[in-house]
Amino acid sequence: MCQTVGKFTGQPYRFTDASLGLDYGEDDNWDADDETKTFLETFDWIQGYAVHAHQTAPIEPFSVVEVWSADLDFKHD
Repeated sequence: MCQTVGKFTGQPYRFTDASLGLDYGEDDNWDADDETKTFLETFDWIQGYAVHAHQTAPIEPFSVVEVWSADLDFKHD
């Protein structure tokens, strides 16, 4: 099971970690594209479709993901 530490909507910068190559804006400098990028890249990782943070291979996909209600209301392209 997976639940993110926080919502992507309105706070994508919380998932930024330059040392891991994750760039989703900064506290005072982010936009809707950062929200979408954070959501999509994280869900690709959760499903085992992508690697993050210098991993050598995708993870075993999570079978359950708890999504924040704010992210369900946000329209991702």
